[in-house]
Amino acid sequence: MIAYSNQERADVGGETGGNLLVECCNDGEACVTTSGNPLVFPRTRCGMMGLGFAMPTCWNTTAGIGDAGDPKGHVAYTLDGSVGGDCPPGYDARIPQVQLFVRIHDYEGGKYMLSDKSDVFHMDFLNGWEKGKLEEIMAGCAPSGDSGYNPPCDCTEDFLTYNYARGGAVCDKDVQKFILNEETAVVSKLPKGACQGAELVPRSWEADNPPFDGECGNQSDCADSNLEFIYKKDRWNCGDVQDSDKRKKLCRNKKIKSHCPVICEAEDLCEQDSKAKFVQDKNNKSTTCKMIKKKERCHLVEVCGTCRKTCASFDDCDYFD
Repeated sequence: MIAYSNQERADVGGETGGNLLVECCNDGEACVTTSGNPLVFPRTRCGMMGLGFAMPTCWNTTAGIGDAGDPKGHVAYTLDGSVGGDCPPGYDARIPQVQLFVRIHDYEGGKYMLSDKSDVFHMDFLNGWEKGKLEEIMAGCAPSGDSGYNPPCDCTEDFLTYNYARGGAVCDKDVQKFILNEETAVVSKLPKGACQGAELVPRSWEADNPPFDGECGNQSDCADSNLEFIYKKDRWNCGDVQDSDKRKKLCRNKKIKSHCPVICEAEDLCEQDSKAKFVQDKNNKSTTCKMIKKKERCHLVEVCGTCRKTCASFDDCDYFD
């Protein structure tokens, strides 16, 4: 299913008067929101720039699933654009609404455009749910009114369970089979306009899913912290260490080595706390694993992957999406 922000009735209904919204938010101030097509990026600086888009919820079951050359005609927005509105004639089934949210923190502002030079936003949905689960929700949850959600959040509690576990990694050698082998460092500027990509890689694997790391035999659960750390009063991340021509020298620093054990090839520190001051707070304040332990804050985003020993027995870790 593909939805476009200029589809019929996409510019009405929704929580802000349309199913596409762009907001610019700064601390202590109300967010400035624009709604509906065309897509306009904020010119001003934003503490957080958010973009949200909601897909149609009415389905013409006789038109199939959009795999016969028309990926959008089989679905439509309600007559008033809202989740709880009536479906147009010929659209005989209600489907759960898929919503996309993109948030960019410390948005600098300026003039931005989509790479195809269009001001029409679009999103694709490929169904990867367990077979029958969405049908179960469709049958058991009614839409929740003018500007709510379909299905309502409280209704899904009867059908879904929250997954607190971090997704498993797959084997590096098997992931390569799923990736198109193409040169990427061949352009000097962002390509614009319509383009035709290379042919997809032929299927070369036997199973539907690649093996998980527990089946690889030589994989490690060791991981660098995803949080920035303080080094000589500047903010660094482990990627900066990896890209530095002074990586070996940086990795001799005990604090950096404990924060980035994979890049620094220090597997003996994989289950130890980072000794560096790191930035987790949205106000850019630094903290340490000692403070995390003292204040019992393993629940904060990405702290489990930084204070590995302190949070080893904590079962409700939170990670970046």
